[in-house]
Amino acid sequence: TGTDANGNNVGEVAGLTNFKSEAQAGSTFDAAVEYARKVA
Repeated sequence: TGTDANGNNVGEVAGLTNFKSEAQAGSTFDAAVEYARKVA
């Protein structure tokens, strides 16, 4: 399984993009933490 330029699993890029769109009010770090919790 490959990764994109940001090191994200290619199969998860679409979901991550959607999550980031929903998390624009938060910082990038907070969004990453929340995403990690969602997929944990």
